[in-house]
Amino acid sequence: MTETFKSDLAGFYKLTMDERRKRIAALTGLDPSDIIELGEKGLSVEQADQMVENAVGVLGMPLGVCVNLRVDGRDWLLPMAVEEPSVIAACSNAAKMLRSGEGVKSHVTAPLMIGQIQILDVPDHAAARRAIFAEKQSLLEQANSGHPALIAAGGGALDIELYDLPRIEDEDPCGDMLVLHLVVDVRDAMGANAINSMCERLASRIALLSGGRVVLRILSNLNDRRLVTVEGEEGRARVREGDRRSQRVRRARSVSRHDAQQGDHERRRCRAARLRSGLPRGRSRRARVCGARRSIHRDGALACRG
Repeated sequence: MTETFKSDLAGFYKLTMDERRKRIAALTGLDPSDIIELGEKGLSVEQADQMVENAVGVLGMPLGVCVNLRVDGRDWLLPMAVEEPSVIAACSNAAKMLRSGEGVKSHVTAPLMIGQIQILDVPDHAAARRAIFAEKQSLLEQANSGHPALIAAGGGALDIELYDLPRIEDEDPCGDMLVLHLVVDVRDAMGANAINSMCERLASRIALLSGGRVVLRILSNLNDRRLVTVEGEEGRARVREGDRRSQRVRRARSVSRHDAQQGDHERRRCRAARLRSGLPRGRSRRARVCGARRSIHRDGALACRG
Protein backbone atom coordinates (compact mmCIF):
# COMPACT_ATOMS: atom_id res chain seq x y z
CA MET A 1 0.00 0.00 0.00
CA THR A 2 1.27 3.46 -0.85
CA GLU A 3 1.41 6.46 1.46
CA THR A 4 -1.46 8.04 -0.54
CA PHE A 5 -3.68 4.99 -0.16
CA LYS A 6 -7.10 5.74 1.38
CA SER A 7 -9.16 3.19 3.30
CA ASP A 8 -12.40 5.19 3.60
CA LEU A 9 -14.36 3.18 1.02
CA ALA A 10 -17.88 4.60 1.07
CA GLY A 11 -20.52 2.03 0.06
CA PHE A 12 -18.00 -0.83 0.00
CA TYR A 13 -20.52 -3.13 1.70
CA LYS A 14 -23.00 -2.57 -1.13
CA LEU A 15 -20.68 -4.06 -3.74
CA THR A 16 -20.74 -7.68 -4.83
CA MET A 17 -17.87 -9.88 -3.67
CA ASP A 18 -16.32 -9.79 -7.14
CA GLU A 19 -16.53 -5.99 -7.18
CA ARG A 20 -14.93 -5.77 -3.73
CA ARG A 21 -12.02 -7.94 -4.86
CA LYS A 22 -11.44 -5.80 -7.92
CA ARG A 23 -11.62 -2.63 -5.82
CA ILE A 24 -9.03 -3.95 -3.36
CA ALA A 25 -6.79 -5.09 -6.21
CA ALA A 26 -6.94 -1.62 -7.77
CA LEU A 27 -6.21 0.09 -4.44
CA THR A 28 -3.38 -2.15 -3.30
CA GLY A 29 -1.71 -3.03 -6.57
CA LEU A 30 -2.23 -6.76 -5.97
CA ASP A 31 -2.79 -9.10 -8.88
CA PRO A 32 -6.57 -9.72 -9.18
CA SER A 33 -5.91 -13.44 -9.59
CA ASP A 34 -4.23 -13.54 -6.16
CA ILE A 35 -7.29 -12.01 -4.53
CA ILE A 36 -9.68 -14.34 -6.38
CA GLU A 37 -7.76 -17.29 -4.93
CA LEU A 38 -8.84 -16.16 -1.45
CA GLY A 39 -12.28 -17.52 -2.24
CA GLU A 40 -11.47 -20.36 -4.60
CA LYS A 41 -8.30 -21.75 -3.11
CA GLY A 42 -7.23 -22.25 0.44
CA LEU A 43 -5.56 -24.83 2.62
CA SER A 44 -5.73 -28.26 0.98
CA VAL A 45 -6.44 -31.43 2.95
CA GLU A 46 -2.97 -32.64 1.94
CA GLN A 47 -1.40 -29.55 3.50
CA ALA A 48 -3.58 -29.89 6.60
CA ASP A 49 -2.42 -33.49 7.03
CA GLN A 50 1.19 -32.25 7.23
CA MET A 51 0.37 -29.56 9.79
CA VAL A 52 -1.57 -31.34 12.58
CA GLU A 53 -2.05 -34.81 13.98
CA ASN A 54 -5.08 -36.97 13.08
CA ALA A 55 -6.27 -34.48 10.43
CA VAL A 56 -9.66 -35.26 8.87
CA GLY A 57 -10.40 -32.06 6.93
CA VAL A 58 -10.25 -28.29 6.77
CA LEU A 59 -12.62 -25.82 8.44
CA GLY A 60 -13.26 -22.62 6.48
CA MET A 61 -13.88 -19.13 7.85
CA PRO A 62 -15.35 -16.08 6.09
CA LEU A 63 -12.67 -13.47 5.36
CA GLY A 64 -13.74 -9.83 5.32
CA VAL A 65 -12.08 -6.41 5.40
CA CYS A 66 -12.39 -3.63 7.96
CA VAL A 67 -12.36 -0.32 6.08
CA ASN A 68 -11.88 3.32 7.17
CA LEU A 69 -8.93 2.45 9.41
CA ARG A 70 -6.19 5.05 9.89
CA VAL A 71 -3.29 4.25 12.22
CA ASP A 72 -0.51 6.74 12.96
CA GLY A 73 -1.53 8.88 10.00
CA ARG A 74 -1.54 6.01 7.50
CA ASP A 75 -4.55 4.19 6.02
CA TRP A 76 -4.95 0.43 6.20
CA LEU A 77 -7.35 -2.31 5.14
CA LEU A 78 -7.54 -4.87 7.94
CA PRO A 79 -8.42 -8.48 7.01
CA MET A 80 -10.63 -10.20 9.59
CA ALA A 81 -11.61 -13.88 9.70
CA VAL A 82 -14.92 -14.06 11.56
CA GLU A 83 -18.08 -16.17 11.48
CA GLU A 84 -20.32 -13.68 13.29
CA PRO A 85 -22.34 -11.04 11.40
CA SER A 86 -22.05 -7.33 12.32
CA VAL A 87 -18.52 -7.58 13.78
CA ILE A 88 -16.69 -6.25 10.72
CA ALA A 89 -19.39 -3.62 10.21
CA ALA A 90 -18.97 -2.46 13.82
CA CYS A 91 -15.18 -2.27 13.45
CA SER A 92 -15.49 -0.31 10.21
CA ASN A 93 -17.98 2.07 11.83
CA ALA A 94 -15.73 2.62 14.84
CA ALA A 95 -12.78 3.27 12.52
CA LYS A 96 -14.90 5.81 10.64
CA MET A 97 -15.76 7.65 13.88
CA LEU A 98 -12.11 7.80 14.95
CA ARG A 99 -11.13 8.87 11.45
CA SER A 100 -13.04 12.12 11.98
CA GLY A 101 -10.34 12.95 14.51
CA GLU A 102 -6.75 11.89 13.95
CA GLY A 103 -7.48 8.20 13.60
CA VAL A 104 -5.81 5.65 15.86
CA LYS A 105 -2.48 6.42 17.52
CA SER A 106 -0.27 3.56 18.61
CA HIS A 107 2.63 3.02 20.98
CA VAL A 108 4.73 -0.14 20.72
CA THR A 109 7.02 -1.38 23.46
CA ALA A 110 10.23 -3.30 22.85
CA PRO A 111 9.51 -6.90 21.67
CA LEU A 112 10.46 -8.57 24.95
CA MET A 113 9.28 -12.10 25.74
CA ILE A 114 9.95 -14.30 28.77
CA GLY A 115 11.26 -17.84 29.02
CA GLN A 116 10.73 -19.59 32.37
CA ILE A 117 12.93 -22.18 34.03
CA GLN A 118 11.40 -23.83 37.11
CA ILE A 119 13.91 -24.99 39.72
CA LEU A 120 12.82 -27.38 42.50
CA ASP A 121 14.58 -28.87 45.56
CA VAL A 122 16.98 -25.94 45.93
CA PRO A 123 18.84 -26.44 49.24
CA ASP A 124 19.75 -22.75 49.71
CA HIS A 125 17.82 -20.15 47.74
CA ALA A 126 20.09 -17.25 48.67
CA ALA A 127 23.21 -19.16 47.65
CA ALA A 128 21.56 -20.25 44.40
CA ARG A 129 20.67 -16.67 43.54
CA ARG A 130 24.25 -15.50 44.17
CA ALA A 131 25.69 -18.31 42.06
CA ILE A 132 23.35 -17.70 39.11
CA PHE A 133 23.74 -13.92 39.11
CA ALA A 134 27.53 -14.29 39.32
CA GLU A 135 27.37 -16.18 36.02
CA LYS A 136 24.69 -13.97 34.46
CA GLN A 137 26.73 -12.65 31.54
CA SER A 138 28.10 -16.06 30.72
CA LEU A 139 24.59 -17.56 30.83
CA LEU A 140 23.26 -14.90 28.46
CA GLU A 141 26.10 -15.60 26.04
CA GLN A 142 25.33 -19.32 26.21
CA ALA A 143 21.64 -18.68 25.57
CA ASN A 144 22.46 -16.55 22.52
CA SER A 145 25.07 -18.94 21.14
CA GLY A 146 22.62 -20.85 18.96
CA HIS A 147 20.83 -17.88 17.42
CA PRO A 148 23.15 -15.89 15.13
CA ALA A 149 20.30 -14.61 12.94
CA LEU A 150 18.42 -13.19 15.94
CA ILE A 151 21.58 -11.54 17.24
CA ALA A 152 22.33 -10.07 13.81
CA ALA A 153 18.83 -8.58 13.75
CA GLY A 154 19.49 -6.79 17.05
CA GLY A 155 17.70 -9.24 19.35
CA GLY A 156 18.68 -11.98 21.77
CA ALA A 157 18.66 -12.77 25.49
CA LEU A 158 19.11 -9.55 27.48
CA ASP A 159 18.55 -10.27 31.15
CA ILE A 160 17.98 -12.87 33.84
CA GLU A 161 15.55 -12.46 36.73
CA LEU A 162 14.99 -14.80 39.68
CA TYR A 163 11.82 -15.17 41.76
CA ASP A 164 11.35 -17.04 45.03
CA LEU A 165 7.95 -18.74 45.05
CA PRO A 166 7.01 -20.21 48.46
CA ARG A 167 4.78 -23.23 48.72
CA ILE A 168 1.09 -22.37 48.51
CA GLU A 169 -0.10 -24.97 51.02
CA ASP A 170 1.25 -27.94 52.95
CA GLU A 171 0.14 -30.36 50.23
CA ASP A 172 1.87 -28.34 47.47
CA PRO A 173 3.75 -31.01 45.43
CA CYS A 174 6.49 -28.54 44.45
CA GLY A 175 7.20 -26.92 47.78
CA ASP A 176 9.33 -23.77 47.73
CA MET A 177 10.82 -23.12 44.30
CA LEU A 178 12.93 -20.74 42.29
CA VAL A 179 11.75 -19.54 38.88
CA LEU A 180 14.22 -18.00 36.46
CA HIS A 181 12.95 -15.55 33.86
CA LEU A 182 15.04 -15.23 30.72
CA VAL A 183 14.20 -11.88 29.09
CA VAL A 184 14.60 -12.09 25.31
CA ASP A 185 14.25 -9.49 22.57
CA VAL A 186 12.65 -11.56 19.80
CA ARG A 187 12.42 -8.74 17.21
CA ASP A 188 9.60 -9.47 14.73
CA ALA A 189 9.36 -13.18 15.60
CA MET A 190 6.78 -14.73 17.89
CA GLY A 191 9.80 -16.17 19.71
CA ALA A 192 8.59 -19.54 20.98
CA ASN A 193 11.17 -21.74 19.25
CA ALA A 194 14.11 -19.48 20.05
CA ILE A 195 13.15 -19.01 23.71
CA ASN A 196 12.36 -22.68 24.30
CA SER A 197 15.72 -23.71 22.86
CA MET A 198 17.51 -21.07 24.98
CA CYS A 199 15.87 -22.40 28.14
CA GLU A 200 16.77 -25.99 27.19
CA ARG A 201 20.36 -24.90 26.55
CA LEU A 202 20.65 -23.36 30.04
CA ALA A 203 18.77 -26.00 32.01
CA SER A 204 21.62 -28.30 33.06
CA ARG A 205 23.88 -25.40 34.00
CA ILE A 206 21.13 -23.72 36.03
CA ALA A 207 20.58 -27.00 37.89
CA LEU A 208 24.31 -27.21 38.64
CA LEU A 209 24.59 -23.60 39.83
CA SER A 210 21.46 -23.79 42.02
CA GLY A 211 21.98 -27.28 43.38
CA GLY A 212 18.36 -27.98 42.49
CA ARG A 213 16.38 -29.82 39.85
CA VAL A 214 15.08 -28.12 36.70
CA VAL A 215 11.58 -29.11 35.59
CA LEU A 216 9.76 -26.66 33.29
CA ARG A 217 11.76 -24.69 30.73
CA ILE A 218 9.37 -22.97 28.38
CA LEU A 219 8.08 -19.73 26.89
CA SER A 220 5.54 -17.71 28.89
CA ASN A 221 2.41 -16.71 26.94
CA LEU A 222 1.87 -13.73 29.23
CA ASN A 223 3.13 -10.96 26.96
CA ASP A 224 3.03 -8.21 29.56
CA ARG A 225 6.29 -6.66 28.32
CA ARG A 226 5.46 -6.77 24.62
CA LEU A 227 2.47 -4.51 24.25
CA VAL A 228 0.80 -2.37 21.65
CA THR A 229 -1.26 0.45 23.16
CA VAL A 230 -3.71 2.33 20.96
CA GLU A 231 -5.94 5.33 21.49
CA GLY A 232 -8.32 7.35 19.37
CA GLU A 233 -10.51 10.42 19.65
CA GLU A 234 -13.42 11.60 17.53
CA GLY A 235 -13.19 14.89 15.71
CA ARG A 236 -14.52 18.13 17.17
CA ALA A 237 -17.66 18.03 15.01
CA ARG A 238 -18.69 14.80 16.70
CA VAL A 239 -17.80 15.72 20.27
CA ARG A 240 -21.38 16.29 21.49
CA GLU A 241 -22.63 13.05 20.00
CA GLY A 242 -19.46 11.30 21.13
CA ASP A 243 -19.92 12.48 24.72
CA ARG A 244 -23.36 10.87 24.83
CA ARG A 245 -22.03 7.69 23.28
CA SER A 246 -19.02 7.45 25.57
CA GLN A 247 -21.28 8.01 28.57
CA ARG A 248 -23.40 5.02 27.48
CA VAL A 249 -20.26 2.92 27.04
CA ARG A 250 -19.01 3.87 30.51
CA ARG A 251 -22.36 2.92 32.03
CA ALA A 252 -22.32 -0.43 30.24
CA ARG A 253 -18.78 -1.11 31.46
CA SER A 254 -19.83 -0.24 34.98
CA VAL A 255 -22.27 -3.15 34.88
CA SER A 256 -19.50 -5.52 33.80
CA ARG A 257 -17.40 -4.50 36.79
CA HIS A 258 -20.19 -5.34 39.24
CA ASP A 259 -22.01 -8.20 37.53
CA ALA A 260 -20.26 -11.51 36.83
CA GLN A 261 -22.45 -12.32 33.82
CA GLN A 262 -21.68 -9.08 31.99
CA GLY A 263 -18.05 -9.20 33.12
CA ASP A 264 -17.64 -12.59 31.47
CA HIS A 265 -19.38 -11.28 28.34
CA GLU A 266 -16.91 -8.39 28.09
CA ARG A 267 -13.95 -10.70 28.60
CA ARG A 268 -15.24 -12.85 25.75
CA ARG A 269 -15.49 -9.78 23.51
CA CYS A 270 -11.89 -8.84 24.34
CA ARG A 271 -10.64 -12.33 23.50
CA ALA A 272 -12.71 -12.47 20.32
CA ALA A 273 -11.36 -9.13 19.09
CA ARG A 274 -7.79 -10.33 19.47
CA LEU A 275 -8.47 -13.65 17.73
CA ARG A 276 -10.39 -12.28 14.76
CA SER A 277 -7.73 -9.76 13.81
CA GLY A 278 -4.93 -12.25 14.43
CA LEU A 279 -6.18 -15.24 12.42
CA PRO A 280 -5.66 -13.75 8.94
CA ARG A 281 -2.09 -12.81 9.89
CA GLY A 282 -1.18 -16.35 10.96
CA ARG A 283 -0.95 -15.53 14.65
CA SER A 284 -1.05 -18.42 17.12
CA ARG A 285 -4.62 -18.85 18.40
CA ARG A 286 -3.43 -20.67 21.50
CA ALA A 287 -0.97 -17.94 22.44
CA ARG A 288 -3.52 -15.18 21.87
CA VAL A 289 -6.19 -16.95 23.96
CA CYS A 290 -3.77 -17.56 26.83
CA GLY A 291 -2.51 -14.00 26.75
CA ALA A 292 -6.02 -12.58 26.59
CA ARG A 293 -7.30 -14.68 29.47
CA ARG A 294 -4.42 -13.67 31.71
CA SER A 295 -4.34 -9.98 30.84
CA ILE A 296 -8.03 -9.08 30.87
CA HIS A 297 -8.33 -9.17 34.64
CA ARG A 298 -5.58 -7.64 36.78
CA ASP A 299 -5.75 -6.44 40.35
CA GLY A 300 -9.52 -6.82 40.39
CA ALA A 301 -9.99 -4.47 37.39
CA LEU A 302 -11.20 -5.49 33.96
CA ALA A 303 -8.83 -4.47 31.17
CA CYS A 304 -8.53 -5.76 27.62
CA ARG A 305 -4.91 -5.79 26.50
CA GLY A 306 -3.73 -6.75 23.01
